[in-house]
Amino acid sequence: MIKTLLTTLKQDKETFEVPRSVQDAIPIRRLWPDGIFQFGSKFSKTLRFSDINYAIASKEDKTAMFLDYSELLNTLDAGSTTKITINNKRVNRENFEREILLPRRDDALDGYRAEYNAMLMDKVTDSSNSVAQERYITLSVHRKSVEEARTFFDRVVHDVTSRLNHLDSHSEELDAVERLRVLHDFYRAGEETEYHLDLRECMRRGHSFKDAVCPDSLEFKKDHFVMGNKYGRVLFLKEYASYIKDSMINELTGLNRNLMLSIDIIPVPTDEAVRELQNRLLGVETNVTNWQRRQNSSNNFSAIVPYDLEQQRKETREMLDDLTTRDQRMLFAVVTLVHLADSKKELDSDTEALQSIARKHLCQLAPLSWQQADGLVTALPLGLRRISALRTLTTEALAVLMPFKAQEIRHQGGVYYGQNVISRNLILANRKELLNGNGFVLGVSGSGKSFTAKRELAALALAALLYARLFGWTDWGSLALPALVILAPPLVFALGSGWLLGRLRPWLLYVWMLLPFALAALPLPEALGLWNGGLCTSYPLTLGMLDPAFSLPAAAWAVQGLLLAAGVLLLLVAGKGKKVYNQ
Repeated sequence: MIKTLLTTLKQDKETFEVPRSVQDAIPIRRLWPDGIFQFGSKFSKTLRFSDINYAIASKEDKTAMFLDYSELLNTLDAGSTTKITINNKRVNRENFEREILLPRRDDALDGYRAEYNAMLMDKVTDSSNSVAQERYITLSVHRKSVEEARTFFDRVVHDVTSRLNHLDSHSEELDAVERLRVLHDFYRAGEETEYHLDLRECMRRGHSFKDAVCPDSLEFKKDHFVMGNKYGRVLFLKEYASYIKDSMINELTGLNRNLMLSIDIIPVPTDEAVRELQNRLLGVETNVTNWQRRQNSSNNFSAIVPYDLEQQRKETREMLDDLTTRDQRMLFAVVTLVHLADSKKELDSDTEALQSIARKHLCQLAPLSWQQADGLVTALPLGLRRISALRTLTTEALAVLMPFKAQEIRHQGGVYYGQNVISRNLILANRKELLNGNGFVLGVSGSGKSFTAKRELAALALAALLYARLFGWTDWGSLALPALVILAPPLVFALGSGWLLGRLRPWLLYVWMLLPFALAALPLPEALGLWNGGLCTSYPLTLGMLDPAFSLPAAAWAVQGLLLAAGVLLLLVAGKGKKVYNQ
C-alpha cells in the first residue's frame, strides 16, 4: 500500500470517546485568534473563496478554468489533507432588511420606499433564491506545535491564494470568530443574528467557546440525526461513474435547503504513485500470462483474454500514462453531504431528490449507517476526515467535481439590477465599489431597457438622503446653479438642432451624433472647455483653493449664454417649419 496513505490513515486514527454533552460532540480541542484549530496533533486553517462564472462561460473559457483548477489541485501539499466545502445557508431576513432595504426618512418619499422594499422582499423570499452559497478551503496537517503548523500554513495558503487568483476567485483567511460563525449558523439555523462571541471575554470569565455555537440538543440515529428542532442526514458518494459531468456538484448543491457538501482530498507524491501503479500493472500482466499459460496447456491457442483482465490492464496503463506523461497526480478523495430539514418527512423527500440527482449522473449517494456523527464532523469545514470511503482519482477526474457555479454580486448598499440567471439570487451592485463605474443597457426592443434605467434612477433618488444621514450634508440647493449652467444650454441646443435636422433629413441626426465625440477629442480653448470636459479638470486647479466654490470664467459664461440662445432660436425655427421629406 502507498506509504503516504498509510501514514495519513495512522495519524488520523483517533481513540473513540463517548461524548457526555453536546459540547463534546464538537471536536475542537484548542483554537487561536488567527483561525487555527487544533484536534489532537492535527491543526487546520480555513479560507473563504469567491465563486466564478463557470456555468455560463463558453466552452473555451470552461476549458481554461478547468485547467487552472487542475493546477490548483496539483499544487496541494502531499503532507497535508485538503477539504473543499460548499455551504448552502438561508438568507437571513433580518440581516437582509438591515443591509439592503431603504430605511424610512419620514418624508413624502416613504411610500415609494415601502413599495420598492416590498418588491425586494418578494424577490428574496421566493423559494428559488432564498439560499446563499459560500465556499471554503480547509487545510489540515499534523505537526508537533502550533508554530510549525503556522509556518506550514503561511506557505501553503500563499500557493492556494495565487492559484485562486488565476481563476479570478478572491480568497480571505477566516479568523477564529468567523470560523466559529460558520459552525454556529449550521448548528443553530435561523438564529444567525444571535451570534455574539468575544474570545477575550470568554477567557476572562472562564467560559467555553463551544457554548456559543453548539445546538440545544443533538441525537444521532441509525441513518439520521436530530439537532435541536431540525432533522439532518449525512450522505456519501458510494459509487462513481466512469464519466462524470462537471455539473453534478452544482446540481447537488442547487437544492433549496441548508446543506454542506465537502470533498476531502489526500494528495500522493508522484514517485510513490508511479511505483504503486507499476506494481499493479506487473500483477495484472502476471495474471494475464498465467491465464494464457493455462489455455496453452489445454491446447487452446486462440483464446481471447477475458474482458475483466483486459480492462484492468487498459485502465492501469492509462493511469500510469497520466502520471508520467500528462502531468497528473494521484489523489484519494471522499465526498460527503449533510442536509437539514424541518421534519423527518421533508428530510426523506430531500434525500430522495439528492439520490435521484446522483443516479442521473450514474453515481450513487448512500446514507451513512451508524456513522452519522463521524459523517457530520467530516462534512463540516473543520479539517477532519472520519469516513474511510476513499476513492483513487487522478487530477482531472477530481477536477470534474467542479465547485464553481456563478458569481454573485451583492454589494453593501447596492442598487437592485435584477436576478442572477443561474442562481436566481438578487444582483445588488454599488458602482462606487467597482473598478469602473460606467455601464450601459443592452437588449432587444421591448425587453425593458428604459424601465431598467428608470428603476436605477429611482433607486438612487430614494437612497440619496442616505448621504445626508451619514455625512450630515444637506446643501442640495447649491447643486442647482451648477446643474443649470452646465447642463441646460447643451440640452436645449441639442433638442433644437436635432429637431431641425430631423425635419430636414433624418439621416443628418446620425451625423450630428458624432459631434460630441469629435469635441471630446479636440483640444478646445478654455472658453469652450465645458464641451469636452477639459475645463472641469483644469480650471479648479488655477483657483489656488483646496475646495473652491463653483465658478466659471467670464468667457465660459458668455459661451454658455450664446449656446442657450442658439438652442432657443433653433427650437422656434424647428417648431414653425415643415417637414421637407416624404413619409
